[in-house]
Amino acid sequence: MKMGSSKPQIFFYFALIHLVIPTAAQNNCGNTVYAIALCSGDASPSECRSCINESRYDLLQGCPNQKEAIRWAWLKKCLIRYSYKSIFNTLAPDPKSGSYRVDSALDVEGFYNALRPLLDSLRNRAATGNSTHKFALQSGPAPDNQTIYSLLQCTPDLSERDCNTCLLSVQAFTSECCGEKQGGIFLAPSCVIRYETYPFYNPSAESPPPPPPSPPPELRTSTPGMH
Repeated sequence: MKMGSSKPQIFFYFALIHLVIPTAAQNNCGNTVYAIALCSGDASPSECRSCINESRYDLLQGCPNQKEAIRWAWLKKCLIRYSYKSIFNTLAPDPKSGSYRVDSALDVEGFYNALRPLLDSLRNRAATGNSTHKFALQSGPAPDNQTIYSLLQCTPDLSERDCNTCLLSVQAFTSECCGEKQGGIFLAPSCVIRYETYPFYNPSAESPPPPPPSPPPELRTSTPGMH
């Protein structure tokens, strides 16, 4: 964080890794491995490094003989995925995974009506990001004097259209599995949605609200015969 600045710097980490690993059995023809590492847009550099190192170890220990695997460690703010076939610039909305809070909203309809436009707005912002990051976070009011904090992110190798499609798919999944819940983390290989009724990120990282519209120009009136 810069000294004298109240707004934290956002750190983005995204890596595409393409390896050709020669094997004796293939007479130097090699196996190809494609890997993606992604950190949450609100992760610090130290959080990102720690999460990727731990997840890499867990992935190799848990899936030593798999040709494809994914490790979602979003509570620690990262994702690692690898495959024997190319996964770059390719939408992968499945399989999905969800982890949600046990408590339900007191006003389910009111909570959903507050959550849906917030997710819609953030989905559009995330999808229109650049090739470095497709990420957005924001909070909004909810019933019973609550605040919804939400974060949406895609792997930035996706196109705007594919990012939007992935987030729409996960957003529909949240409604189907646990629409009455007050929070959770919902993931696909290419994107993630998280929302809670408590701040799980630094609220000062949010974008400032748009400025109010400018007042209409003052119209001069004149009376006939007067100059």
